[in-house]
Amino acid sequence: MSRWKWRLYCILLSLLASGIVMPFVFFILADRISFSEYDVDEQGWALYRPEKEADSSDPLLRQRVHGLSTRKALDFKGVEELQSQVKELEAITLSVRNELRELWNRRTELKKDCEEQEKLLAKLKQETNSVRLELQNAKSKLTKTQKEVDANSNCGGGNPLKRNTHDPHQIVILPPREDTLEIPAQQGVVPPPQQQQQQQQIHKHQSFPSRNEMSSYVTGCSYSLCFDYSKCPLTNPFKAFVYSLTDEQESIKREHSPSLKTATADLVKSLKETDSLTSKPKDACVFVLLMDDSSSMERLSSLSHWGSNGLNHLIVRLPSSPPPPPPSSHAQLVVVGGAIIATATLNDAHHRYRAGFDIPLPPLPEGPSLAMAAAPPSKAKDGGGGGGSEKKELPFLLPESRSVFLHFEGSLKAVNSAPVSSDAAASDNLDQRNPDTNLNQQQQRRTKRRSVVSAQDIEYLASALSDIDEVVRLHTVCGAGTATEIAGTQDDGCEWSLCGSVKERHALLKGSMFSLVPGGCVGGGGVTEVTYTRLMESLRAEAIPVVIGINELPFDSVIDWSRAAVILPGGRFSDVHLVLRSLEPNQVMEMRRQARFLYQTYFSSNQQVFKTLFAIVRAVAKHPPPPASDYQASVLVSVPGTLRGLPAPRFQRNFSVYTPELWNTPPGPFYMYPLDPFSPVPLSGKDYFDMEDSRIPNLPLHVIQAGGFFGPAFARHLMGNHPEERYTVVMLTYHRNEVLVEAIERLRDLPGLDKVVVVWNNPQPPPEDLVWPQGMDASLEVVSVGVNSLNNRFLPLQSIETEAVLSIDDDVHLRKDEIQFAFRIWRENRDRIVGFPGRFHAWDVRHGGWLYNSNYTCEISMVLTGAAFFHKYYSYLYTYWMPEELRREVDKYTNCEDLAMNFMVSHITRKPPVKVTSRWTFRCPGCPDNLSKDLQHFEERHVCMNHFTASFGYMPLLYTQFRADSVLFKTRLPSHFEKCYEFI
Repeated sequence: MSRWKWRLYCILLSLLASGIVMPFVFFILADRISFSEYDVDEQGWALYRPEKEADSSDPLLRQRVHGLSTRKALDFKGVEELQSQVKELEAITLSVRNELRELWNRRTELKKDCEEQEKLLAKLKQETNSVRLELQNAKSKLTKTQKEVDANSNCGGGNPLKRNTHDPHQIVILPPREDTLEIPAQQGVVPPPQQQQQQQQIHKHQSFPSRNEMSSYVTGCSYSLCFDYSKCPLTNPFKAFVYSLTDEQESIKREHSPSLKTATADLVKSLKETDSLTSKPKDACVFVLLMDDSSSMERLSSLSHWGSNGLNHLIVRLPSSPPPPPPSSHAQLVVVGGAIIATATLNDAHHRYRAGFDIPLPPLPEGPSLAMAAAPPSKAKDGGGGGGSEKKELPFLLPESRSVFLHFEGSLKAVNSAPVSSDAAASDNLDQRNPDTNLNQQQQRRTKRRSVVSAQDIEYLASALSDIDEVVRLHTVCGAGTATEIAGTQDDGCEWSLCGSVKERHALLKGSMFSLVPGGCVGGGGVTEVTYTRLMESLRAEAIPVVIGINELPFDSVIDWSRAAVILPGGRFSDVHLVLRSLEPNQVMEMRRQARFLYQTYFSSNQQVFKTLFAIVRAVAKHPPPPASDYQASVLVSVPGTLRGLPAPRFQRNFSVYTPELWNTPPGPFYMYPLDPFSPVPLSGKDYFDMEDSRIPNLPLHVIQAGGFFGPAFARHLMGNHPEERYTVVMLTYHRNEVLVEAIERLRDLPGLDKVVVVWNNPQPPPEDLVWPQGMDASLEVVSVGVNSLNNRFLPLQSIETEAVLSIDDDVHLRKDEIQFAFRIWRENRDRIVGFPGRFHAWDVRHGGWLYNSNYTCEISMVLTGAAFFHKYYSYLYTYWMPEELRREVDKYTNCEDLAMNFMVSHITRKPPVKVTSRWTFRCPGCPDNLSKDLQHFEERHVCMNHFTASFGYMPLLYTQFRADSVLFKTRLPSHFEKCYEFI
């Protein structure tokens, strides 16, 4: 131990022991004692050895010195061990330092190697791209040479399987697949001998057949295999080319029946309506051919644009009248390649239905089977709205209970024993190499003549329902003197024919709650036009179909039939009475309402059927529907504003619009709307995470300090889920210039206002001396439509660039805080009408029908659009989708446009409107008398209520007992807090 350490040690001991004197004593002793004066004994104890030995002659002195050395012995055990450990650590440090030096040198060498490898990789990539480019050029030259060779061979009668007549600008030939492709074939179907030989030749010369060659003889298809998406780029409109009757008559031997001519004209008209028709084959995505079942399908490959496999072809097979004769037992399947077959007869002797690819087609409403029951098509642009047919043709949805609980009338045709020669001839077509296929065919023959629902089954059902109060009409034999309009097209005795005329059947179904729709033969066969005709007649009469044993329903790839029909397998027929008894009245009414929507939207006319068929093909191609266009109005006056907020997002094609809800809820899938009120709500605080620092000072202080949001700060900032959203004021005016200018002035400095659009309904333009307000924050536009109509209030004007629309009359006085609060409430209820004046509908007990009521009441069902917010989406629906008869009613009475909007919104959302604040009426001192004070005004609104109800088939308005007020309204607060609004 060193001298200075020992001194410190002594000082510390002295301080702890006693006062001030002892430290000096220990300090002197420590200074006199040297570390070298100690030795270590055998046990490791330190012994004192003074440098100057005391005189040995003095025994007393030697005794004292020895005692002192014994008492002052210190423990220095392990000193040598510590020194050895230090030396060992120094050796380890030196070793580690050498290893680190070696690792650093190795790292440097590896880094140099990596740089060299990266240079080599870049060089190899460059060489690969060069070789790939050369390979592509060689492939293009090879393809061109192959086409020339095929063209020369076709002229001399070459192999028809290798023909390719597609324009290279229309289709991109896909390269062969790398793995071996199995040829999809339909179970139980044996290809003709010539087709088998062609398949063997292809497998012999090419082990990996290309997609085009394979599709030319395939009997089972999927859209990923048999649809060429390169013809339908998303950047181009979706167009269809329709083969004319005269051009292709000779090639496919197609007859010119009157019904076929009418159907072709309706098809062309429906495509023109959606701007989807083209006369240039190179611009077409789909090629459409209409033919009836009397025309031959064996020569489809001779169509002018068929190509080698019929990709992107839609063959619409319509039933002919009279039906064609039954095919012979030797009939062979027709190879249709990659063409999509839309037909009501799914399985016949010439074609087997390909599930997931072919489209089940309903009978045309104006065809031979439903011609007498067809209703005129709606004149609404979208065609599928609240009334696709005249209101007198469709029954009223109420009451829930009808006179007949379950209806069915039909007869099974008697079956004679089949000739032995037919079975013998059929056995010749059995595949001797495939016993499983033969067994499947034999099982189908054994079950072919048994219907899914027999007469005994129907008798059992009638007895099971004998205890209910309603009438059950189940007849398995047509009544005397009734003619069978449509008999089963299959002579197998398992399809129930229709009894009576179309009008007679419709009269019976209108009074029935449920209608039994049995399938054909057991084993999947027998789904023909007769079965679908029974389904369509039930749907049109709004008798809920009870579908038994039918696997494919019309347009079932997009329509959810379970929402409008009771669907059961054939094995559950004995439980039909239990299922029907378990349905609640509200569920029955909702199914009936859905049945009306499906019929009006997809089946009410030939044009609607073709429009739906084309929309399904468009959905298969993953192509969006055409956009709904804004209304182009003439701008008479334009005054720019000093401040402009963010404009509403402009229309962008949305490639994710095809959802099940789109097809099964109004308005349907035929048009795409720029924005809708059902879009997902943004996540809370999504703007805070990437907010720029420069925007933070603009936020309210309470938000920055997380101390709540109230008082004046709440009035200045919208915040909420849509903090930067704005709205547009639409004001309808007619011959009240001074009142109009005052109404616009009241909107000055209104928070959140983006633009004021004045719809000028006057026949004359505004006077030149009329002074419009200047210097407003929001811009001002005065537009003219050219027609004086209250429907102009809801036009989807191009001038409206926001989702939120405030419809307000020019004589309505509202405070700014009331408007701002209503806008806040609308942002949280975007799919509803949010406004101030509430009204309700009441039933006239004495005379029947609905009445319009404006009295003070504790529940409302309407909010007048003279002062209300709504989404611009509803402007599109009001103008293009809502039945035109409602708009005609508005023009007839110059009244009721606000009622029509409330009816339509409630019909779509099944929700009531939202009333805000205590406002019930509006007073405008100095304003001329308005229409609402006239007694005739209320009488006309009573009439409108009942006309609109008849058009929709039911009363869509719903009651609500809710009113929206400010959060802190009538809340007692501490003195340092303020309310959201002073008077709301």
